[in-house]
Amino acid sequence: MDKDTKTYNILIIEDNPGDLLLIEDYIEDHILDPQLDYAATYEEAKKRLSLGKDYDIILLDLTLPDLQGEALISEIVKQSNNVPVIILTGYTDIDFSVTSLKMGIADYLIKDAINSYSLYKSIVHNISRRKFILALQESEKRYNNLFHLSPQPMWVYDRESLQILDVNNAAITKFGYSFEEFKTKSLLDFNPVNENNFLEDFIPENFSEHMGYMGDFRYKTKEGDILDVEIHISPITYYERPACIMQANDISERLKYINAIEKQNEKLRNISWIQSHLVRAPLARMMTLLHAMQDPDLMEPGESGFYFEQLNKSAEELDELIRDISRKAAVKDFDKN
Repeated sequence: MDKDTKTYNILIIEDNPGDLLLIEDYIEDHILDPQLDYAATYEEAKKRLSLGKDYDIILLDLTLPDLQGEALISEIVKQSNNVPVIILTGYTDIDFSVTSLKMGIADYLIKDAINSYSLYKSIVHNISRRKFILALQESEKRYNNLFHLSPQPMWVYDRESLQILDVNNAAITKFGYSFEEFKTKSLLDFNPVNENNFLEDFIPENFSEHMGYMGDFRYKTKEGDILDVEIHISPITYYERPACIMQANDISERLKYINAIEKQNEKLRNISWIQSHLVRAPLARMMTLLHAMQDPDLMEPGESGFYFEQLNKSAEELDELIRDISRKAAVKDFDKN
């Protein structure tokens, strides 16, 4: 039978030389080159574990010269740095085995009942389980970092009850509610302003697996301020329960700028109309009067005063129109709107 060629760093804590030899043989039956360290007492094991070596598995006998039973289990688990601990013992007490597992032991094997394969199987299984748990913890850590450190307000709610399950710091800061206050609310308590039918899209019957952008809504903060927010929703599984993550992007400033730009564009349209309709009238009169004053055949003697008066009136009218255009064209600071 082909042996396992992976590298396994194993700490064997055993004071009985005969049992130690048997355990070594069992391990070497299935693992080509196991890296084995030994400790015959609790103090030796403690010293080994304090050196910081990255063990894959710890095999522990329950009766050492300087410590036994639950006290030994407690100390080894505490110092194991989450490395799986497999008990190898002659005790067949079922209640004690259950207690050991509750204390953090990965497996409980009876020395007289095991063989090389069952020991190998337990070692490989518990190492794999530890790797899976570490990967799961890392995944949860990444989720927590993305969620809690996001600058965008977000909260998680139960898909069935609509109860808020979690909330990030950005939402707490933006809406003014504490973490505990958020956790007492559901979407029924946190409804947008003047949106009575808002929740119809959130009840289970209308749920879509790809909800995405839900629209723009107005929310009231704890202090009573009104925020324009853009709602995005995505389905997730939150600690094994169907849930949704809801992101509320504050678009109040964006809308403020858009409104200011629209007002400015309206002013520009008014200016364009003034230029094309009102400015042309006094300018046309001035051009006609100047043409008449330059042509002796069109200008009667003694009419120069009248012409100058009309030119002055047209110039004043044109000046007032230009001033009006300047006032309308003035660009305001959007931040002060």
